[in-house]
Amino acid sequence: MKLPFTRVPFDGKTALLMTAFAGIVVMGAAVVMGPVRNRFSELEGSIVVSERRMASNLRLSASKDVVESEYRRYGGYIAKKGTTSEENAAMLAELERLAGDCKIVLTKTTPQESRIEPDFEEYKADLEIESDLEQMIRFFFAVESSRQFLRVERLTVDSKGGREQGTLKGTLTVSRVVTL
Repeated sequence: MKLPFTRVPFDGKTALLMTAFAGIVVMGAAVVMGPVRNRFSELEGSIVVSERRMASNLRLSASKDVVESEYRRYGGYIAKKGTTSEENAAMLAELERLAGDCKIVLTKTTPQESRIEPDFEEYKADLEIESDLEQMIRFFFAVESSRQFLRVERLTVDSKGGREQGTLKGTLTVSRVVTL
């Protein structure tokens, strides 16, 4: 039985045409696929940037939740409960109590003018104290860890001199902020 088609002789011209055709197909694919590949690379890069932003936003969201829960926990301590003069008097009373607990001698207490802003009020007082170094450090720690969230803003310590060894004289400015 004879096949209906005959065999075409394979010569150099046919091989050259087939090689040229294959080359054209490969170059055409590269020309078409190059922009597609570049677009995929750009998309991949933008996805990586978006993932990083989302991870950062998740961390910020988590920290925002922590801040809000801490504010709910401690917010009542910094909320204004009385008039400006009552809040200032409460701060001064707390400072005197802390000084007494730490065996600090308050030689002078001078309240400063209150700073009133739309969202908060800030009260300050200048104190002059006398004690030894250990009691003074204990007092600073007590002020900083007070339930009224007091803060030592400025501190100057000098030796008192004279016959009493180890006695120091200090001046400090203490502040308190309350929210309205």
